[in-house]
Amino acid sequence: MQEQTQRAATHNAHIDALAQRMQAGHPDAIAEYFAGVLYAGQGWPAQFPRHVTAAWDADARQLVVDWQLPPFTVIPEVTRIRYVKSNDEYKEIAFPAGQRASLYRDVLCQSSLRVIADAFRADVHGYLDSVAFNGYVSGSDPASGLDVDCCLVTVTIGRNDLHGMQLTRVNAVDCLTALRGQVSARPERLTAVRPGRRPESVAGVSDVSSDGDDIDLHAMDPVDFEELVAQLFRARGLDVKTTARSGDEGVDVLAEDPDPITGGLIVIQVKRYRATVSPNVVRELFGVVQHHGATKGILVTTSSFGPGSHEFARDKPLKLIAGQELVGLLAECGLPGRLGPA
Repeated sequence: MQEQTQRAATHNAHIDALAQRMQAGHPDAIAEYFAGVLYAGQGWPAQFPRHVTAAWDADARQLVVDWQLPPFTVIPEVTRIRYVKSNDEYKEIAFPAGQRASLYRDVLCQSSLRVIADAFRADVHGYLDSVAFNGYVSGSDPASGLDVDCCLVTVTIGRNDLHGMQLTRVNAVDCLTALRGQVSARPERLTAVRPGRRPESVAGVSDVSSDGDDIDLHAMDPVDFEELVAQLFRARGLDVKTTARSGDEGVDVLAEDPDPITGGLIVIQVKRYRATVSPNVVRELFGVVQHHGATKGILVTTSSFGPGSHEFARDKPLKLIAGQELVGLLAECGLPGRLGPA
């Protein structure tokens, strides 16, 4: 508790100093403000990365932003799951490749427009005349096999360009094209476009990432990872204990919600995975919940869940926490954690 109080005091002092530096017109402070606002935007899907690099050009009154867009894998390969009564099985129906690629392109454009609109919406002090935006995806170059950052969307938009627009009703791809933006023709193949102005060309760059403070969750010892998850739920007001490695009967963490009305025993499993969690793991958790007579089961992973897992968990006392959501929850409680290298 004392450590969390100290973190809060340090954070508040930094915010006070930031406000004073913004009033004095320091470009790095203004860039940090906008980077923080964009990073903290609510409502982004948990599996979307949030990594923003921003710089403010005082002379041009322009915010220059690099924003990490989601990879193609956020568009499910399965469009629905059908129950086959004769075989008592669930059959996955594949998403048509063309529709999947088209939907991905639309998602990238919607995300880009939202970031730009959020920047103008946050400009309560009138710093911005325009936003130069580059949206990139981290992936493997199909030509070389090397990890690269591919720019898939780039556009510069002035404040007046958005005047009178109803962004919730536009076709995102058509809107960006009409605003003279460039959008990759085949983003699912990481076909890049030439980026516009980059933040590093401007003094006072601010970089904010959703990857947490200083611990790569993928690289943690499994026991340490379980303890970190236990700390997370303790910080959220639960009575928590980790179980022994042997004879735990499928339980990594046991938690008790002390609320006399909604509380009860909670079974928590943690999976330090890189690949998507199999639906079988979710089914096994449900069996463990029933075996222990628990009120809820929570499955925490550093990776993600597919549509089969979400379909099975629906209407059951199960909560699935994927990697990006986990990082966000840790940050809310002042705990470290990131996914991948710093």
